[in-house]
Amino acid sequence: PLPSRRVRRRFSYGVFLYFRDLDYASAALEEMVRVSHNGSRIMILDAPDAAKRVECEAARRAVGAALNPPHCYYPKQFFEDFASAHQMTATISDQCVPGYANSRFRFNAILTRN
Repeated sequence: PLPSRRVRRRFSYGVFLYFRDLDYASAALEEMVRVSHNGSRIMILDAPDAAKRVECEAARRAVGAALNPPHCYYPKQFFEDFASAHQMTATISDQCVPGYANSRFRFNAILTRN
């Protein structure tokens, strides 16, 4: 493991969608917080939006995409609550990546350690 409070930025793109559940995601975020120092950022990009799960899975089925392994979908509130519990600020934004069909079903969360 990395020493505590050594890292300025953590970046995850398209990783959290493969976590098995929110508890596992929370544990991963806890470790990211442990190694970060004040003023640093944790960027979770390409997170599947729980509010758009049904629409996303229908779109994936329509193009023949496999739904296995299943994706973990996140309520935006998950990241807001995590940030609040750790004296962090959360900035949540809908994703908009031209040419990326799944972009409309994803969002980005940037957690800043105060």
